[in-house]
Amino acid sequence: MSVPRRYTQIFGNYDKAFSLKIHDTVFYRTQDAKGIDIRRPVPVVFATPERAFAQVAKQIARKQQAVDISKDDYKNIPLPIISISRTSPSPDWKRFVQVKLRKLKYDLRKDKYLATYMPFPLDLPYQIDVWTRTIDDLDDITNQLILWLRANEFYLHVSHPEPFGDRIVLVEFGQVNDTSQLDPKNEEQRSLRRTLTYNVHGWLCRETEDIWRAEQVITDFYTNDGSGGWDHVDRVTVAAQPAAPGAPVVPVEVHPVITTNIFAALIVGQAQPGLNYGSLVVPAAMTIIGMSVSVNGNPPTGGNLVLQLQYNGATQTDKQIVITPGVVKNAVTFGTALLVSAGDTVGVHCLSVGTIDPGEWIEVQLSVNIATT
Repeated sequence: MSVPRRYTQIFGNYDKAFSLKIHDTVFYRTQDAKGIDIRRPVPVVFATPERAFAQVAKQIARKQQAVDISKDDYKNIPLPIISISRTSPSPDWKRFVQVKLRKLKYDLRKDKYLATYMPFPLDLPYQIDVWTRTIDDLDDITNQLILWLRANEFYLHVSHPEPFGDRIVLVEFGQVNDTSQLDPKNEEQRSLRRTLTYNVHGWLCRETEDIWRAEQVITDFYTNDGSGGWDHVDRVTVAAQPAAPGAPVVPVEVHPVITTNIFAALIVGQAQPGLNYGSLVVPAAMTIIGMSVSVNGNPPTGGNLVLQLQYNGATQTDKQIVITPGVVKNAVTFGTALLVSAGDTVGVHCLSVGTIDPGEWIEVQLSVNIATT
């Protein structure tokens, strides 16, 4: 059973976004014996070229419920496959700006604004390696990768920490090289290989801080009395809401309830029926009104992925979400909401699952109402 991992920038958003781009847009296209066109996702691993076949072997072993696949069996790994690797990031000083953004987002619960400095610019070099049996398969997959481009660039959708959220990021194409190894080592299979490089102009978000909302602005006026001193003439007070002179400032009214999503669980690897995932400690009293799931990779096949909400270790059979074969996202609103308190734990129970490749991310978010009063 896999355990949740702490979210880390770059690995948790840029690596995942680049993997999703391939999962969603690159396919192995062929024909069956009757000449009918068939396409399927290409197996993708996040690994260096030297480790690509070993990682695919581990995926196959997990799917076959085997302990491992020996190096002698590498020659039996079906092609094509794709590996993604990232080398060390480097600062991009041309995009660096030391500016503090003081009013990025208003937090109704705290009655404060979120503030932070501009994200730190990083260039992230990515490499895509494609292995195939035949030159036509290699050309077809390469063509799909090149058609991402608008001239020498394309834009990648990347989810950043709040308050920045989902942003489009510029990606520049580097080059494409033939890196086939026609005389492989004993444990490798004879294959064709092509390498494409990209440079992602990414951002590393900084921690946020709370900024109090200004309730009033006071301005004093003085005049020179002619002898080097100053006489106070008048005071002007601008309140958050219009008020009579001398009246107390009336705070801005806030809505008593907000609706938002909170991250509940992260399943890294293959979801298995009968297992429980995630154990989120509820930070405050709230009402869970629904949930959403995103399979960040290949969609399930051969059966439904069904996840049920768990509350303090008890499975809520009437609060579940279903991902049907071929679908990667779904959201549901429960028939009856669930009221939880601070300190309670929530997670998900896997009721059933089709076929999901190991190594995929499965994200679960809870839709909640939080009272601010």
